[in-house]
Amino acid sequence: MKKCNKCGKGLPDNAKFCPSCGSSDIFDTDRQVSEYKRTCKQCSFVWHILAEREEQIKKGIEANKKDECCNMCDENAKRQRAEKFSSFQNEFKRLKNCPKCGSGDYQEETLVYEKK
Repeated sequence: MKKCNKCGKGLPDNAKFCPSCGSSDIFDTDRQVSEYKRTCKQCSFVWHILAEREEQIKKGIEANKKDECCNMCDENAKRQRAEKFSSFQNEFKRLKNCPKCGSGDYQEETLVYEKK
């Protein structure tokens, strides 16, 4: 599947440009992998995070929001949902903060590689 790197819209496999924003900066998930290279502005430590991993965590946060439990959920289900939500939030914070000094002040660059 292809998606636009500029606006994030999903595109057909034969797309050469994004009809939504006009960008020709297209990412092909079948042939490419994307990662974030983050450099801490406090201690200059560099770490890398797969963009797909960060997206999975964002989806987990969205799917387990505390206030979205249905009326049929019992207290155990609500507690489990809250624990999952908290776990995803903690993991997201861990990815966004410097592993060395804990700062959230970083510079980010997106790198794209061809799959082997």
